[in-house]
Amino acid sequence: MMQFSDLDESSSRLLAEAPLMAISAVFSVGHPGFFGTLKELRASNKLLRHPGDRGPATDLVSEISAAARSLDVQEDMEHRVGAHLTRDEVRKVALDGIGAAAPVVQSLPSEQAAGVVGWILDLCRAAAGAAPDQGSRVAVSDAEAEVITEIEHRLGANE
Repeated sequence: MMQFSDLDESSSRLLAEAPLMAISAVFSVGHPGFFGTLKELRASNKLLRHPGDRGPATDLVSEISAAARSLDVQEDMEHRVGAHLTRDEVRKVALDGIGAAAPVVQSLPSEQAAGVVGWILDLCRAAAGAAPDQGSRVAVSDAEAEVITEIEHRLGANE
């Protein structure tokens, strides 16, 4: 099984960014209001800190999680796009980040790749499902569901 330390610096950075980029993409299309945003942050942070049992990928996901928590994605996005990001810019940069990480994920042994992708998608679902958009009773909006599907597609989970 692959260990996080077996990856080169570039690959490990891409894997560490992937869950944060995925969460950012989901946040970029939601409109839950102030308290809803706090709920989404709490839900995704809980799963980021405690990824749980991911089968053969458990150790790798734990290492990715620890590395992800040490990154400053907002600063990285500002560096890539500029300090004043629109929601569309955040979404684009985040999805591009997922796309950049996809070859690294797909190069992992299949059982580990499935565990990593499953965890990233669970992070997205946790954030999206934590609070409905303002004025809605639907937990996951169509826009959030579309972004999650796009993330799944970019990571190759449905291939």
